[in-house]
Amino acid sequence: IVHRDLKPENVMAYAGTALIIDFGISKSGQTGVRTAAGVILGTPGYIAPEAVREEPVTGGSDIYALGVTFFELLTGVRPLQRVDAEDPTSTRTRMEELLAMRDVTPPAPSALAPDCPRWVDALVERMLATNPLERPMWSEVAEEITHCLRPRITEQTIRSLPAMAS
Repeated sequence: IVHRDLKPENVMAYAGTALIIDFGISKSGQTGVRTAAGVILGTPGYIAPEAVREEPVTGGSDIYALGVTFFELLTGVRPLQRVDAEDPTSTRTRMEELLAMRDVTPPAPSALAPDCPRWVDALVERMLATNPLERPMWSEVAEEITHCLRPRITEQTIRSLPAMAS
């Protein structure tokens, strides 16, 4: 399934789990999904570059939109919302942002959020690749997030913990 409108408003937290909702314009199929010529479905700011170029959209297009969502959660703005990442007054209109998506490489989240962990920065950069073939697969995104967030408790750590009073 290609959602085609993945954005923060379509991700709901429930019982410690993130759920994707609103499949109103989603399509199913193994190959790329095409829309009628000149028609772009989705929310400007979250649409993948290939959709703006009127190329088929795939699961990689949703990876791009999730990358935009992560970027926005980390920085407070969408990746191409500003003309100059350093200047908060240099905003693009939604149409300018949409046109920039065709071929402008978004900045790294750390350009706006210097405390962003390197692994998150690298993952989001890969998710926002202009070329959909350079984006990670869903399984890679999940594996990397799980691996990097998994607590690193070793036998040594457990032995060094103070004994709990009974």
